[in-house]
Amino acid sequence: MPGAVGLAVQGVAQVGAVALPGLGLVLRSKLYPMILGSVGRNVVFGVNVTLRHPHKIHIGDNVVVDDNCLLDAKGSTNRGITIGSGVFIGRNTILSCKDGDIEVADGANLGFTLDAYRAAGGFPLLPTHEDVGLVTAMREAGVPSLATGAVPVVTSGRRTGRAPDGFARYLDGLGA
Repeated sequence: MPGAVGLAVQGVAQVGAVALPGLGLVLRSKLYPMILGSVGRNVVFGVNVTLRHPHKIHIGDNVVVDDNCLLDAKGSTNRGITIGSGVFIGRNTILSCKDGDIEVADGANLGFTLDAYRAAGGFPLLPTHEDVGLVTAMREAGVPSLATGAVPVVTSGRRTGRAPDGFARYLDGLGA
């Protein structure tokens, strides 16, 4: 159900949740599957989840999309976003494909716990690469993590970024 109907369904789920506290989880679990491409069993949507181009978003079983997430399957030539089963999409996560495809593998956890964040001392105050600094601090604090070349990651191909020495600059330097 693309377009205005999808937008209306999201609006009803969000406004209904505010007007009738405690009912939001039920509304989202019943209404969002009506506009998404496909949704498995036991899928939980947090508050303030924004779905753009929802008909191109496919979600497996036992998935949590936490509060304030944005799932944007924008594009005219892409398949969109596919989220496997047993996946956790952490609070404030943005998945935006812009004419590409995003595939989140079964069992993926896109987030970290508050204990891990606190163990690292939070985001370091760096002009750039603060994400790398946070992961480094987490590892130094003994927080378990997995980094593997066995799982392909497709990133944005943007060459204009917000951070002066960020990933966009790295991609631009490749000259590809």
